[in-house]
Amino acid sequence: MLSDSVAISVPLRSDDETETNINNDPPAYENPQLDFSGEWKDRGFAIAFWIHTIAVILVGLILGLPTLLSSMKESSLDELGFKRIIYSLVGAAVVSGIVSFLALFALQRCAGQLIKCSFLILTIIQILLAVALYFVLPPLCFIPGAFILFTLIYISCVRNSIAFAEAHLQAGCASLRSHSSLIFVALVMLIVEFLWLVFWFLMFFGVAHFVLVSLGSTSSSDLGAVLHFVIGKIVFFLLLLSCYWGAITFGNIIHFITACTVGDWWFTSGGSGHYGIDNSIKRAFTTNLGTICFGSLFEAIIKSLRFFTGGGRRKNCLTCIIDYMLQILEKLIGYLNEWAFTFAALTGQGYVQAGRSFIELFKKRGWTAIINDSIVGITLMTINLGIGLISAVAGGTIMYYMKTESSGIGGLVVSVISASFLIGILMSSIITTLLKSSVRTVFVCFALNPAALGATHPDHLQKLTKVWHKFYPQEFASSGYANEFKEPIV
Repeated sequence: MLSDSVAISVPLRSDDETETNINNDPPAYENPQLDFSGEWKDRGFAIAFWIHTIAVILVGLILGLPTLLSSMKESSLDELGFKRIIYSLVGAAVVSGIVSFLALFALQRCAGQLIKCSFLILTIIQILLAVALYFVLPPLCFIPGAFILFTLIYISCVRNSIAFAEAHLQAGCASLRSHSSLIFVALVMLIVEFLWLVFWFLMFFGVAHFVLVSLGSTSSSDLGAVLHFVIGKIVFFLLLLSCYWGAITFGNIIHFITACTVGDWWFTSGGSGHYGIDNSIKRAFTTNLGTICFGSLFEAIIKSLRFFTGGGRRKNCLTCIIDYMLQILEKLIGYLNEWAFTFAALTGQGYVQAGRSFIELFKKRGWTAIINDSIVGITLMTINLGIGLISAVAGGTIMYYMKTESSGIGGLVVSVISASFLIGILMSSIITTLLKSSVRTVFVCFALNPAALGATHPDHLQKLTKVWHKFYPQEFASSGYANEFKEPIV
């Protein structure tokens, strides 16, 4: 529990009392089940994922690479000034990386102002889009106009909660800054995801060529055509599932590691051995890898099914309904996965147990209606877009001033600008993804044991308890304080 030097010294008055001074700290979650043993959780899914990963690499190298090389030999490539393109893209990456780090420090210093600024920027973009459509296609300008109305209504509903989001975002930024090596880990994982897509593309190229060649002779008859269509669909679904499973799993690994490092920042030194950056990486790739693969597989299956139903969205009403249901299920599973992985990182539990414990925790705290980080999400999305635009300007400018006389230079500059925009989004997403995971972990840590923060960062405990008392007094009371709070006595 907290000492007297860090306890909240704000006198509070309830309905039953004329004056009460409450110095009790919010208690830790009752009997949290910690499982940091060396036993692998959900071992079967971890084994299946490693077999799947090795198979993708081998098939890509054996089937895909020779097929791709033979196809490249048959085509002739003109000289397009690859050196200028590389310089432009590297320059865009450097600029976006610098701006991303500056955004991290700005969020730490003035998160509330940036949240308000993101709402303003979002509204201005919608207004400009409406004006542009008015001069181009006047009947369509009502579409962004409706979005402007919805945005203003949303801002009016959440404007009082900006301080609440600001306190949690500042705590997330502080935890990330205290473990700056986590940014390097995220960059490495981004490279791993890129390599995964490269090997998957090689596998897809090789398998697709093999299927077309092997089944091409049987497609002349009606039965052969049907067989070719069915096998092609099945193979394509499995390939798509493979791509999603790998990409989602590697993304959730960095989310898991981030949750561990926030736990190291939050809790006392007694638990740092479980949450340190080295040990968290080890857990993410060994004992808790099956947990991450288990939840990621569900999400990958839904995304693959949605890809197929999305293609037939305009064909009939049934596919539209199925796609809508899958879309809801995809968001639900993705949302629950992030919270379950956070809880698994902090407690060491398996996927099913962590999901149940997370739901039980927030039910006991009475916080099921507060799990809403849309304000933080909109702010981070706006930062991503802004950094992407800055990166596009930087890459396009470098390419423009390095140009030579060529008839196709205009299209090349546009291509570099588009690629630079994507690079900026990727670079900024390293920071914003870590921040989003950090904010959610701060929320879970506050539910598990808010008093533990007093031993490590009492200033952040003061900020969090103040905003909780101000915006959610009843829910905050269920964390261990009095049943109902009034305004502080002056």
